[in-house]
Amino acid sequence: MILESAYKAGIKHEEFFEQYGKALFYQKKLDKALLFFEKILQKDATNKSVLNLMGISLKDLGRFDEALKYYNLAIKLDPNDTKILYNKCVCFMKLKQFDKAKKICETILKIDSTHQKALEKLKEIEKLSKKG
Repeated sequence: MILESAYKAGIKHEEFFEQYGKALFYQKKLDKALLFFEKILQKDATNKSVLNLMGISLKDLGRFDEALKYYNLAIKLDPNDTKILYNKCVCFMKLKQFDKAKKICETILKIDSTHQKALEKLKEIEKLSKKG
C-alpha cells in the first residue's frame, strides 16, 4: 500500500495522517486508525470529521463510553450534525440507555423531520420499552 510505504519512509504530514487513518478505518484496522486520528486531533482538536471517525472506531470496538466523549466534542462544534447525533444514539442503544437514545432521536427529528434512521430507531426504542 502506498500510504503505508510513505509512513514507513517518514512522511509525517497531518493530511497524510488523515488519509492513512481513513484508509485503515475502511479496512477495519480500527486500532491502527485510532493512532492516526489521535495524531490529527493533537494538531487540530476541531476536526469534526476525525472526531466522528474516532467515535465510530471506538463504538465498533465496543468502547462506547470513550466513543461518546468524541461524539460530544464533535456535537459541540456542530450541534445540528444529524450523522454524529445518530452515531451517539447508536452508542446509547448499545449501552441500553434507551431514554437518552430516544432524546437524541427526537433532537434529530427537530433538525430533519424526515430522517429515516432516527424514525426507525424511535420505533425500535418503543418496541424495546414495551418488552422491558
